[in-house]
Amino acid sequence: MAKVGDALITTEAFTRSYQAGPSILKHPDGPKQSFLNAMINEELLAAELKQDSSYHSNPRIVKALRLLKQELVVERMFKTEVHDRINVRDEEIKQAIEKSGLSIRAKFIISQDKSTMLQCLQKLDGGLEFDRVQSTLAGDVQSRIIFDSTDYVREGELPEPLNTQLFQLQVNTYSDIITMRNAYVIAHCSDRLQEIIDPNDFQKYHDRFHKVLDHRKRLASSRIFIKDFMDPLGIEVEGEPFALMVNSLYDLYVNLPLEQQNFSTDQNPEYEITAEAILNELDRRGAEIAVRSNQGDITLQILLDQLLLKPFNIEAESKQGFAVELRQEIGIALRDYYLEKEGLKRGFDKDPVIQSELASWEEKLMVQAFIEQVKMATTPDDLEMQNYIQHQQLSIKPGEARWNQLQQQLTIQGCKEILDEKIDSLMSKAKIEIFPAELSKIELDNPSKTRGPDTYLFKLGLPYLRSAFATPDPIWGL
Repeated sequence: MAKVGDALITTEAFTRSYQAGPSILKHPDGPKQSFLNAMINEELLAAELKQDSSYHSNPRIVKALRLLKQELVVERMFKTEVHDRINVRDEEIKQAIEKSGLSIRAKFIISQDKSTMLQCLQKLDGGLEFDRVQSTLAGDVQSRIIFDSTDYVREGELPEPLNTQLFQLQVNTYSDIITMRNAYVIAHCSDRLQEIIDPNDFQKYHDRFHKVLDHRKRLASSRIFIKDFMDPLGIEVEGEPFALMVNSLYDLYVNLPLEQQNFSTDQNPEYEITAEAILNELDRRGAEIAVRSNQGDITLQILLDQLLLKPFNIEAESKQGFAVELRQEIGIALRDYYLEKEGLKRGFDKDPVIQSELASWEEKLMVQAFIEQVKMATTPDDLEMQNYIQHQQLSIKPGEARWNQLQQQLTIQGCKEILDEKIDSLMSKAKIEIFPAELSKIELDNPSKTRGPDTYLFKLGLPYLRSAFATPDPIWGL
């Protein structure tokens, strides 16, 4: 599509970025060209920023790339060991389509207390009708259960294992106690309706059900793979280091302002909880062994670095609750640590696709950091704002929403002027080739004259939002 110095913008990279990019970059009179221009601008900036060592050592860029590398290697592990081995047969698809014609009306008894559920099940086994169970329970027990019901639901609309257990029931029968993630459930089938499937529906819905079954198989196979991979490692978290982590992390956490109580890559740097801060709380005990396994021990320093690499959120009202949630987060961190370790042994990090994506995101992060620096430099202070407002004869006071909106508007305008000057300077020194014939060959949806809402694509399977692809900053469309 274009050559910017030694960098190439390929058809694949352009198409992927265009489909995920903001509509403000797609001018109605020439959407593909205007979007390509934005990509060229960022290639020019990235080429210069790569010569500046401060961007390579920027802590946020380094951390983001470290996390991305782990995610890509772990993703390749799942692709190799799980996804590439999935096979969905036509007979399975046919059976799934036939099942989709079945719908069930159901009732549920739900509780987080298993002993309460055992009492309910005992009454049902004694012949008591499902609807009368609640009224026969003591008042304190009644307060621990919820009775719920649904209209007709189709197979697959409820979470597993509830879905499977419910659709095995006949009318006026009930399930055993079903263990869900945060509760226990007893399901009751009130009615079953079976629609007649038209033979034409098999072809019509084939691709849709293939995707559904493929997704279900991936989930089930992923759980088996993780168990088979992790169990032989014999992982054991040492009690004392874990208690030290809980105490220090909790103390740092609860002393933050309420709106900053999270572990996020987007957190205000002033309130960021780092491994360094925690180790200071622990009197520099980072060399102590925190995790033992058959693949070698992990120090407290390494565990903290790994834990704080990925954003996560803990909502706990007590130190005990905090400890429970922290243990879960440590489990996820250790899973990814060992999966990455195995992936690196197999050389997945050398894969050209992974290398290309890392390089693409490194450029994006550098450019974004530069744009943010320019915005900070062009943000008018209170005196500049007051002078501007007086000159324009506006009636706006500090603290008003219009003040903040105007300040943001002036910041963006100032930033764009500096960026345009920078790009003009870089273009005068760079060799740029554009291939219009290749651009015209690509068939993409053109935006309408009136710009509607954007669709943003995020990476699936992560516990936080990360854009699926690196796309140009919207500021180039102004």
